Amino acid sequence: LLAATCVANELKICSKRTTTYLPTIAGLPHRLEFVATKNGVTYVDDSKSTSAQSLKVALQSYVGKKVVLIAGGSDKWDSFDHLAPLFETIVKHVICLGATRELFVEVAKNAGISYSYADSMKDAVAKACQIATLEEVVLLSPGCASFWMFQNYLDRAHQFIAAVQSIPESHDKI
Repeated sequence: LLAATCVANELKICSKRTTTYLPTIAGLPHRLEFVATKNGVTYVDDSKSTSAQSLKVALQSYVGKKVVLIAGGSDKWDSFDHLAPLFETIVKHVICLGATRELFVEVAKNAGISYSYADSMKDAVAKACQIATLEEVVLLSPGCASFWMFQNYLDRAHQFIAAVQSIPESHDKI
Protein backbone atom coordinates (compact mmCIF):
# COMPACT_ATOMS: atom_id res chain seq x y z
CA LEU A 1 0.00 0.00 0.00
CA LEU A 2 2.86 2.35 0.78
CA ALA A 3 4.41 1.66 -2.61
CA ALA A 4 1.09 2.33 -4.36
CA THR A 5 0.71 5.57 -2.43
CA CYS A 6 4.22 6.69 -3.40
CA VAL A 7 3.55 5.94 -7.07
CA ALA A 8 0.25 7.82 -6.92
CA ASN A 9 2.07 10.76 -5.36
CA GLU A 10 4.74 10.72 -8.08
CA LEU A 11 2.02 10.62 -10.75
CA LYS A 12 0.42 13.67 -9.11
CA ILE A 13 -2.79 11.79 -8.35
CA CYS A 14 -4.83 13.76 -5.84
CA SER A 15 -3.97 12.66 -2.30
CA LYS A 16 -7.64 12.99 -1.33
CA ARG A 17 -8.52 10.33 -3.91
CA THR A 18 -5.73 8.08 -2.65
CA THR A 19 -6.83 8.58 0.95
CA THR A 20 -10.41 7.72 -0.04
CA TYR A 21 -9.48 4.46 -1.81
CA LEU A 22 -6.81 3.07 0.54
CA PRO A 23 -9.24 1.96 3.27
CA THR A 24 -11.22 -0.04 0.71
CA ILE A 25 -8.26 -2.26 -0.18
CA ALA A 26 -8.45 -5.60 1.58
CA GLY A 27 -5.53 -7.87 2.33
CA LEU A 28 -5.11 -11.24 0.72
CA PRO A 29 -7.34 -14.02 2.03
CA HIS A 30 -5.73 -16.33 4.62
CA ARG A 31 -2.69 -14.03 4.98
CA LEU A 32 -2.99 -12.50 8.45
CA GLU A 33 -6.70 -12.11 7.82
CA PHE A 34 -8.85 -10.88 10.70
CA VAL A 35 -11.56 -13.42 11.49
CA ALA A 36 -13.30 -12.10 14.61
CA THR A 37 -12.95 -10.67 18.05
CA LYS A 38 -14.60 -12.92 20.60
CA ASN A 39 -14.61 -12.15 24.31
CA GLY A 40 -11.88 -9.55 23.83
CA VAL A 41 -9.58 -11.96 21.97
CA THR A 42 -8.68 -11.39 18.32
CA TYR A 43 -8.60 -14.41 15.99
CA VAL A 44 -6.41 -14.23 12.87
CA ASP A 45 -6.20 -16.67 9.94
CA ASP A 46 -2.77 -17.05 8.36
CA SER A 47 -3.43 -20.52 6.96
CA LYS A 48 -1.42 -19.66 3.84
CA SER A 49 1.69 -19.70 6.06
CA THR A 50 3.39 -22.89 4.93
CA SER A 51 7.05 -22.21 5.77
CA ALA A 52 9.22 -21.16 8.68
CA GLN A 53 9.86 -17.85 6.90
CA SER A 54 6.15 -17.02 6.57
CA LEU A 55 5.59 -17.96 10.22
CA LYS A 56 8.45 -15.63 11.19
CA VAL A 57 6.87 -12.72 9.29
CA ALA A 58 3.48 -13.43 10.87
CA LEU A 59 4.94 -13.38 14.37
CA GLN A 60 6.87 -10.18 13.65
CA SER A 61 3.52 -8.57 12.84
CA TYR A 62 2.54 -8.92 16.51
CA VAL A 63 5.53 -7.40 18.30
CA GLY A 64 4.19 -5.87 21.51
CA LYS A 65 1.26 -8.31 21.69
CA LYS A 66 0.91 -11.75 23.20
CA VAL A 67 -0.05 -14.52 20.80
CA VAL A 68 -1.53 -17.95 21.31
CA LEU A 69 -0.14 -19.69 18.23
CA ILE A 70 -1.70 -22.64 16.42
CA ALA A 71 1.12 -24.19 14.39
CA GLY A 72 2.18 -27.39 12.70
CA GLY A 73 1.20 -29.63 9.85
CA SER A 74 2.95 -31.91 7.42
CA ASP A 75 6.73 -31.98 7.41
CA LYS A 76 8.55 -30.13 4.64
CA TRP A 77 11.86 -30.53 6.52
CA ASP A 78 11.90 -26.84 7.39
CA SER A 79 13.85 -25.82 10.49
CA PHE A 80 12.01 -23.79 13.12
CA ASP A 81 14.80 -23.57 15.71
CA HIS A 82 15.71 -20.00 14.71
CA LEU A 83 12.20 -18.87 15.74
CA ALA A 84 12.82 -19.48 19.47
CA PRO A 85 13.68 -15.80 20.19
CA LEU A 86 10.42 -14.69 18.54
CA PHE A 87 8.48 -17.32 20.45
CA GLU A 88 10.10 -16.11 23.66
CA THR A 89 9.01 -12.50 23.19
CA ILE A 90 5.70 -12.83 21.32
CA VAL A 91 4.18 -16.27 21.82
CA LYS A 92 2.40 -16.97 25.10
CA HIS A 93 1.52 -20.58 24.24
CA VAL A 94 1.81 -22.77 21.15
CA ILE A 95 -0.79 -25.37 20.23
CA CYS A 96 0.93 -28.03 18.14
CA LEU A 97 -0.76 -29.91 15.30
CA GLY A 98 0.17 -32.58 12.81
CA ALA A 99 3.37 -34.38 11.91
CA THR A 100 5.57 -31.43 12.92
CA ARG A 101 4.08 -31.05 16.38
CA GLU A 102 7.28 -32.23 18.09
CA LEU A 103 9.35 -29.67 16.15
CA PHE A 104 7.19 -26.92 17.64
CA VAL A 105 7.38 -28.48 21.09
CA GLU A 106 11.18 -28.21 20.89
CA VAL A 107 10.98 -24.55 19.87
CA ALA A 108 8.56 -23.88 22.73
CA LYS A 109 10.85 -25.62 25.22
CA ASN A 110 13.87 -23.66 23.94
CA ALA A 111 11.88 -20.43 24.27
CA GLY A 112 10.63 -21.34 27.75
CA ILE A 113 6.95 -21.11 26.83
CA SER A 114 4.06 -23.46 27.40
CA TYR A 115 2.63 -25.74 24.74
CA SER A 116 -0.12 -28.25 24.19
CA TYR A 117 -1.24 -30.70 21.53
CA ALA A 118 -4.41 -30.70 19.46
CA ASP A 119 -5.84 -33.44 17.29
CA SER A 120 -8.13 -31.24 15.21
CA MET A 121 -8.66 -27.59 14.38
CA LYS A 122 -11.79 -27.53 16.54
CA ASP A 123 -9.74 -28.86 19.45
CA ALA A 124 -6.96 -26.31 18.79
CA VAL A 125 -9.37 -23.37 18.75
CA ALA A 126 -11.13 -24.62 21.89
CA LYS A 127 -7.78 -24.81 23.72
CA ALA A 128 -6.73 -21.39 22.40
CA CYS A 129 -10.03 -19.95 23.59
CA GLN A 130 -9.31 -21.19 27.12
CA ILE A 131 -5.70 -19.89 27.14
CA ALA A 132 -6.01 -16.48 25.47
CA THR A 133 -7.03 -13.53 27.60
CA LEU A 134 -8.26 -10.03 26.92
CA GLU A 135 -6.46 -8.20 24.08
CA GLU A 136 -4.38 -11.22 23.09
CA VAL A 137 -4.30 -12.75 19.62
CA VAL A 138 -5.03 -16.32 18.58
CA LEU A 139 -3.05 -16.81 15.40
CA LEU A 140 -3.38 -19.74 13.04
CA SER A 141 -0.01 -19.58 11.28
CA PRO A 142 1.01 -23.21 10.80
CA GLY A 143 4.38 -22.71 9.12
CA CYS A 144 3.74 -26.05 7.41
CA ALA A 145 1.76 -27.61 4.59
CA SER A 146 -1.69 -28.94 5.38
CA PHE A 147 -1.45 -32.45 3.91
CA TRP A 148 -2.78 -35.48 5.80
CA MET A 149 -4.78 -33.46 8.31
CA PHE A 150 -6.60 -31.13 5.89
CA GLN A 151 -7.40 -31.23 2.19
CA ASN A 152 -5.38 -28.03 1.65
CA TYR A 153 -4.71 -24.66 3.28
CA LEU A 154 -8.26 -23.52 2.37
CA ASP A 155 -9.82 -26.45 4.20
CA ARG A 156 -7.57 -25.69 7.18
CA ALA A 157 -8.64 -22.02 7.08
CA HIS A 158 -12.33 -22.86 6.75
CA GLN A 159 -12.14 -25.24 9.73
CA PHE A 160 -10.40 -22.52 11.77
CA ILE A 161 -12.99 -19.90 10.81
CA ALA A 162 -15.89 -22.26 11.56
CA ALA A 163 -14.41 -23.11 14.97
CA VAL A 164 -13.92 -19.42 15.79
CA GLN A 165 -17.45 -18.56 14.70
CA SER A 166 -18.80 -21.26 17.03
CA ILE A 167 -17.18 -19.68 20.11
CA PRO A 168 -19.98 -18.38 22.32
CA GLU A 169 -19.82 -14.80 23.53
CA SER A 170 -19.17 -14.73 27.24
CA HIS A 171 -19.05 -11.74 29.48
CA ASP A 172 -16.73 -13.55 31.90
CA LYS A 173 -13.50 -12.60 30.08
CA ILE A 174 -14.41 -9.00 29.32
